[in-house]
Amino acid sequence: MRIDIITIFPEYFGPLRVSLIGQAAARGDIEFAVHDLRNWTHDVHRTVDDTPYGGGPGMVMRPEPWGEALDEIVPGNAAEAPGKASIAASGSERGAERRLIRRAPGNTAGAVPRLIIPAPSGVLFDQRMAESYSLQPWLVFACGRYEGIDARVSADARSRMTVDEVSVGDYVLAGGEAAALVMIEAV
Repeated sequence: MRIDIITIFPEYFGPLRVSLIGQAAARGDIEFAVHDLRNWTHDVHRTVDDTPYGGGPGMVMRPEPWGEALDEIVPGNAAEAPGKASIAASGSERGAERRLIRRAPGNTAGAVPRLIIPAPSGVLFDQRMAESYSLQPWLVFACGRYEGIDARVSADARSRMTVDEVSVGDYVLAGGEAAALVMIEAV
């Protein structure tokens, strides 16, 4: 199984190297790649948030970095399907400083990943869902912050992969990282 995690706090995922899940990764049963979303920004401040499209309170995560990240992480067979539009700006080039932290090849040839977005309004995560996810060859976790990820990101991603918005409980966390760790450990 391959698991990609997109976050603005990649260091949050250090626990994936320890305990039983770390042993599974060492054996090659699970391959992890943690990606810093800020690597797909193009301004000096590496900005990932903005006011919501159409107004509203708080800040949301901008769609452009998410679109570019998903375009790069998801292979051509899924991300570049004919007739599928991308929300990412075209023609952007990234230097060495914008490369992935670690790229896990995984056994995902021909597979389309399942995108999981931790969100307090999502479907409640349970053991049945964990078992279902454990049968998937490839999971991608999109860890949002602020008021969440711009809705255009999940709408675009749905045109090329299954997208699940999932909640780990009836409470609000500061971001999706803790929820992603809970789900990954259960899977």
